[in-house]
Amino acid sequence: MLLRVLNTALLLIWIAFLSWLLTFGKNDLVRLLHPRLWWILGFALVVLSLFVVSLITGRGQSAKKSLLVELPGIAILLVPVFYFTIATDARLDEASLHNRVIQDEDGFFLNNLPPLELFGESEFSNMTFSEILRAPEKYENQDVEVVCQSFVNDDLPENVAMCYRYLITCCAADALPVFFFLMHDDELEIENNRWIRVRGQFSTFSNNDMEFPSITVAGVEYVKEPTFPWAI
Repeated sequence: MLLRVLNTALLLIWIAFLSWLLTFGKNDLVRLLHPRLWWILGFALVVLSLFVVSLITGRGQSAKKSLLVELPGIAILLVPVFYFTIATDARLDEASLHNRVIQDEDGFFLNNLPPLELFGESEFSNMTFSEILRAPEKYENQDVEVVCQSFVNDDLPENVAMCYRYLITCCAADALPVFFFLMHDDELEIENNRWIRVRGQFSTFSNNDMEFPSITVAGVEYVKEPTFPWAI
């Protein structure tokens, strides 16, 4: 009886957790899972609810199990709920960029960008950052404005910084950095690891037969982290 109560309580905790994620917790959820996959959590919510009904009505009864044997499993299933309280404060920043970006033998940062057709269109694809990545030729020599994270590093040439976001297919675990190079004057000092709004003229340049997007900076404004931090 006690084991059934504990299992029911465990499922109710997960039901409450998933319900909160899909309603009030969306701003936190979007930093871990792409919105196109939120339906999976909705499906899980329905399945868990059916399990609770089964446990309450006794239809899911099986052979008696030892409470001591089952308690560790119940505790383990609560770990993701507690882990989420920590994960919401975690961010993909310059440390992640160093680990996930590709550099050539000369230390040049390379945009290891997969074909964007793989990701399709989404409600977030109309942001300028994503539009430029999809069709850079349309913005050549035009004034643009993008919001992204700054990256200032001694390995970059003088008066050059980077402005990046992460591209995800499903979740933060497969996030891939995509970026613009920022060309700026001596007088402008860009702070590292900050969300910025950059204004300037967009252009592309070649290095080792590869095309790279760049912005000649006309102005920089420090802004709050956007609700949707990914590229698309």
